Amino acid sequence: MPVDESVRNFVNQLDGAIRSGRQTEIAGFITPGELTRFVQQLVGSQPEAWQTKVVRTEQLDEHRVAADVTINSRQLGVDHAGTAVFIVTRAGGGYKLEAIEFFEVK
Repeated sequence: MPVDESVRNFVNQLDGAIRSGRQTEIAGFITPGELTRFVQQLVGSQPEAWQTKVVRTEQLDEHRVAADVTINSRQLGVDHAGTAVFIVTRAGGGYKLEAIEFFEVK
């Protein structure tokens, strides 16, 4: 199944916010009230590098899309790599990260 380009673009923008290390920037891409711990960990570790590649997308319902992704990051001088499943939801003409169903980045 081809990757939804609008989801890929959203994930690329999210990557930029994550690399900024600023909570206010990252929070703009997250559904309010969700993933608080994930955001706190990102801000606390200030990633030196963070690259997410969307491998596959699947429409779950009218507003939600699952995205299988691979993540390569460098945090606190250590390289990490792995996979995750992001659930993104349409919100106000764009997307927000609603949930992370799976996160296996070591």
